[in-house]
Amino acid sequence: MKITLAQALPVRNAISRRIQELLQERNRVAFAEAEKGEKYEAPSRNIDDVTTELREARADYRTLDVLVARENLKATVQWDGGEITLVEAIELAKQVRGEVKSLKDFGNRKKQERKSSNGWGSSESNVIIHALYDPEIYRKAALKSEREVNRLSMEIDKKNHSVEFEFENADKYI
Repeated sequence: MKITLAQALPVRNAISRRIQELLQERNRVAFAEAEKGEKYEAPSRNIDDVTTELREARADYRTLDVLVARENLKATVQWDGGEITLVEAIELAKQVRGEVKSLKDFGNRKKQERKSSNGWGSSESNVIIHALYDPEIYRKAALKSEREVNRLSMEIDKKNHSVEFEFENADKYI
């Protein structure tokens, strides 16, 4: 079955949930309780069947991860006058989002602010913190970087919805 990169994450999550369900089921079917001398009721599935299904689900999870990684290395997006792989674009977006947060923090500071004192009954502090940069420049840089990373994210999303690949066991989970 063909799926897109965008569909791969929900499929991966479904496989992960299935693995967790199978682990719980295996723990349930591994034992049966009964009073001494009484017959126990055997579960409808046995531990070997559940373990086999668990092994298959784990293999599907790994296969999907490898397929997504390959597609993310093959697929490219246009960025900054050139082409970069989806792997690089995703990492770049993460890095820029982190930088935007930092730039916003710098941009939201005042040029000068009084250092607050900590503790009860302490006298007002006379320490002034001086920003050694222009907060307005950092605020504007944060806004510019945020717009750029939003554009990059849209390019990544567009590519994720257009790149298709074959994952033959997808129909077991969706």
